[in-house]
Amino acid sequence: MAHAQIAEGLAAAGRKADARTILEHYDANVNEANFPYGMSSNLGNADEQISSYFLAACYEADDPALAAKVTASMKKDLEQQLRYYISLGVSMPNEQLAFNAQAALQGKSNSLSDRQLAFAQDIVSAWQLLRQLQQWEEQYAKSRTMQQTPQ
Repeated sequence: MAHAQIAEGLAAAGRKADARTILEHYDANVNEANFPYGMSSNLGNADEQISSYFLAACYEADDPALAAKVTASMKKDLEQQLRYYISLGVSMPNEQLAFNAQAALQGKSNSLSDRQLAFAQDIVSAWQLLRQLQQWEEQYAKSRTMQQTPQ
């Protein structure tokens, strides 16, 4: 989180190269096998939230290679989580699972199994993070295309 905050500050100050240096220093010195960007927790995906701050800093620092690495790790973990949650009950698409989990959290009727209900908050947060990753990828690709297009 500290590396992401420092990098975001540098990028906001127009020092994107320095921001990339901070982010790449972290990436080079932390063994992803010990502390992956995509890491499940039963705390509403708190670890994934921290990785999303790091990913946002990668985008702000204009570091597409590191952003792609972080995105791939997070997507893999979040998709594995959703497959696991689906395996606990009736099979349904990820979006339907998330909608049912949100309904459960709001006390509304839903089609989740009792075992899935126990993970309703994690289901919702995993789905929301996956959607956020997709939106960032699209926004970044669009802004990169606009920057490369001659005026």
